[in-house]
Amino acid sequence: QQLLGLESIRITGDIFGPGRETGPQVTLTKRVSRRLSLTYRGQLTDPGEYTISALLRLFPFLFVVGETGRLGQSTISLRVRFTL
Repeated sequence: QQLLGLESIRITGDIFGPGRETGPQVTLTKRVSRRLSLTYRGQLTDPGEYTISALLRLFPFLFVVGETGRLGQSTISLRVRFTL
């Protein structure tokens, strides 16, 4: 993690049984600045299946999220965090 300069590295799913609907996934997150982080999510069994997202914190409760996949399908959304 520190060697690669990443905020987090996660592997989820069944590593020994990749025949399922969703095989094992790897998630890599890099904090670029105090307000911006980038995340890569990909299937370990299919390297061509991935998603890249960027999360930009505008305020402590308001975020802009951009996401794109391997086919170029992109989305931009606004997220609001409520604390009760």
